[in-house]
Amino acid sequence: MSFHESCDLIRIEVRGDRTVLLAAAKNGDGDETVPAEIVLDEQIGNGDGWFVRGGENFTETAHEIELEFREDGPWLTAFLTEVDGEDRERQGINLADHIGNDGGRLVWAVSHQSSLFDFDIFILTLYPSACSNWTGGIIL
Repeated sequence: MSFHESCDLIRIEVRGDRTVLLAAAKNGDGDETVPAEIVLDEQIGNGDGWFVRGGENFTETAHEIELEFREDGPWLTAFLTEVDGEDRERQGINLADHIGNDGGRLVWAVSHQSSLFDFDIFILTLYPSACSNWTGGIIL
């Protein structure tokens, strides 16, 4: 379950060079909530004017940072500076895809974005016989 389904009073605050997501998060004891926050700049960056997960410090090159509530969850939106110094049109990232609520703590969820490496590990995990002819690298 994404954090927005178990939190109230969801909002962001820009604190200097970082953006923080705050919420009243249910802690597993019925409807009781506790204050929770997570620094978005720890895992969200700016890749040439696009939000990227796995990056960091997007706030340093963003302006008009907002939280938009959409049908599929809360979206972080902003104008982000490209490498050439120009601003890209307003960009967004769905925080519901990346943040969870763990007993009243906002936590980074495992990214659903896959790289070729992640896919290879997935295949080797499900089908160990696929590595019978493996000739290079380390299998984790």
